[in-house]
Amino acid sequence: MGDTDLHQESELRKYLLHPDLPEKYNKEALLFRYFEEERNLELEKESMEGIHPERDLMENKSVKFPSRSNRIKNYSLLKMAAVISTIAVSSILIVNQFDREIESTEIITDTFDNPEKAYEETKKALLLLSAKFGKGRKQVEKISIFSESQEKVQGQKE
Repeated sequence: MGDTDLHQESELRKYLLHPDLPEKYNKEALLFRYFEEERNLELEKESMEGIHPERDLMENKSVKFPSRSNRIKNYSLLKMAAVISTIAVSSILIVNQFDREIESTEIITDTFDNPEKAYEETKKALLLLSAKFGKGRKQVEKISIFSESQEKVQGQKE
C-alpha cells in the first residue's frame, strides 16, 4: 500500500473526477472532488495574496511590500513627473500672461489724428463731468441741511 508514484496518482485523480465514473467508485470520487475543490480554493487564496494587505495582516499573513530599491525608483519617477508637470503648467501660465500683455497694448491706441480735436473733446467731457458734479454737490448740501435740522430736533427732545 502507498506504493504509487505521482504519475499514477494523477491518472487516478483524472479517472475519479471523470463524469462517466461507475457507481461503485462514487465514495472515492466524492473524496477526490472535495480535495480538488480545496486545492482550487487554496490556489485562489494564493493568487489573491497581496491584493488586500489589510486582510492579510488580520489573518497574520506576511504582507509583501515593495523592496527599498523599487520604492526609490517609484519615488524618483514621481519626482520627475511632478517637476515636468510644474514646468508645463508654469510655461502655459507665462505664455498666457504674455498674450494678455500684447492684447492690452494693442487696445490702447489714439482715437484722434488731430491733437486740437482731441483737446476739444476732452474739454467737453470734463465740462460735462463738472456740471454733473456741481448738481451732486447741491444735493449733498440739501442732505447736510436736513441732517443738521434733524440733530437739532433730537437735541430739543432730550
